Amino acid sequence: MDRNESRSGRLKILVVSNLYPPHTIGGYEIGCRDVVEALRARGHDVRVLTSCYGVDGPQSDGDVMRWLWASIPSRRLRWTEIYSGLIAKERDNQRAFDRACLQHRPDLVYFWNLGLTSCAPLYRVERLGIPSCAYVSDYWPIRREMDRWYNRTRPLRRLPGASLLLAPLARCSLLVPPKLDEIRNAQFTSDFVRREIEAGGVRLPGASVIHWGIDTDAFPAGEPAQAPRRLLYVGQVLAHKGVHTAIEAMRILAESAPDGCPTLTIVGGSLSPDYVAELKSKAAEWGLESRVEFRGPVARRELPGVYSSHDVLIFPSVWPEPFSITLLEAMSSGLAVVATPAGGNSEILDDCRNALMFPAEDAAQCADRIGRLLADPALYRRLCLAAAETVRERFRLTGMVDAIEERLLRAAGTDVS
Repeated sequence: MDRNESRSGRLKILVVSNLYPPHTIGGYEIGCRDVVEALRARGHDVRVLTSCYGVDGPQSDGDVMRWLWASIPSRRLRWTEIYSGLIAKERDNQRAFDRACLQHRPDLVYFWNLGLTSCAPLYRVERLGIPSCAYVSDYWPIRREMDRWYNRTRPLRRLPGASLLLAPLARCSLLVPPKLDEIRNAQFTSDFVRREIEAGGVRLPGASVIHWGIDTDAFPAGEPAQAPRRLLYVGQVLAHKGVHTAIEAMRILAESAPDGCPTLTIVGGSLSPDYVAELKSKAAEWGLESRVEFRGPVARRELPGVYSSHDVLIFPSVWPEPFSITLLEAMSSGLAVVATPAGGNSEILDDCRNALMFPAEDAAQCADRIGRLLADPALYRRLCLAAAETVRERFRLTGMVDAIEERLLRAAGTDVS
């Protein structure tokens, strides 16, 4: 059967993502799995090509091929080691992509995140004549450090005689355009991310915006508490996530109302043990040990219980969030939200209607918004109900997958009428 011939609406799809559960760092890879499983449930034959992050070298795990290398060693290397390591990684990753395409013979390749692996498949898929789409929920297309091969080889291209120097790489199919300047059929998690990528100089023919969606049945809303006192943070415990702002806000609340100060549970892992140690030191210095709990990472299956045992989600992010799954899960679970409107999250939050907002790293304003919820049960209840309603009406997983499936079918040349 010709690749572009109708397959009764069923596709063979190769998903390419640098990370894939159960080996995760953030939320996008969890969302990737949600979409993969939903597409499979609709009858599509979906295989995943991802990195061997979290496992001992390349291996296959059912329909998940963990064949890509996500990075090279982070120790300080001589330039000869750097380039030899990059060449080996790039060669292996391109071969892994070609091998996956040969084995699966996909009707379409669906890219999710190529940061720290290789952007070359975006070009190689065209050479192979396979249609492609991309779901972009991160800034990797304009963060050059996320693909060290491009970053390291760009200076070489400016040298006299560069074509001769790079000829061996060209013969090995390693020479690809020096700039990631186009992504076809991109689906962006938010309009904010779309604008950022476009402003970074990447052309986006056929682009659209498809917001994240979640399974609202998995995160049901309970009855709002009569007196909210249990605050929650969920996410990576890193500086750009602003966890220090939440702890400083707790200090302000404890000083202003020592008998009525709430508790804060911090749920999530960290790639920066120094930052976590600093947070714990501050909490101890300010006498908050009994009020701030560092729970560490929890399995996703435990998150509904975590949300249901808390009243308010604090989301103090400093960096421009692409679009937060955590916000959607907490709102669906009926929590009130106190958050910064950073990045794409402004497309979820509506100040004083379904959340209370404060400026990034402004602990005083964060404490003020929390204090308003504690002092006004009617406001708290209204925000809880509005938050859950927002997710039910606008951010369901089924709606997200409907939109994705339609675009994949069109990109593959399948009749969707």
